[in-house]
Amino acid sequence: MTETTPQTDAIDATPGTIPDDTAPQPADTDHALAATAARREAAKYRDRAHEAEHRADELQARYQTATAHLAAARRGLLKHTDVFGRIDPQAMDDALDMLDIDALYHDDGTLDDDALEQAVTDLVTSKPYMARQRAITQATRELLSHSEPHLTGGTAGGDRLRNALSR
Repeated sequence: MTETTPQTDAIDATPGTIPDDTAPQPADTDHALAATAARREAAKYRDRAHEAEHRADELQARYQTATAHLAAARRGLLKHTDVFGRIDPQAMDDALDMLDIDALYHDDGTLDDDALEQAVTDLVTSKPYMARQRAITQATRELLSHSEPHLTGGTAGGDRLRNALSR
């Protein structure tokens, strides 16, 4: 009698080996390598985008600082113009707040004298309390010194107008 043994498809159970039917195929390896490369490239672009966003935020902050400095410089310049001298010094900051300062400058950064003249004229017309009060000149004082006392001021204290001007 011959002994028969059932034939089984035995898998080589040597540790560290992969059975033939589950071994990575060359196409699978190519896809895995391509996916890894794509991930590396995507990470590189994410890093570059993050750096670009950081740089854009930095530039935006510098732009805002420069714009604030420019606005302050323009306000300071306007305070010292002859035309703006028509504004009462105590109302100067309020007057500057009411004006569109950027509209008073040309695109090249120079002052538009006509626009400034018109803006100050409009402001003084619409808000006369912002106008600088004219000082009495020496010629006006001399003229008043030769005038008769006012009817309302002819009291024992003398001419009230003359007394007010002499202070």
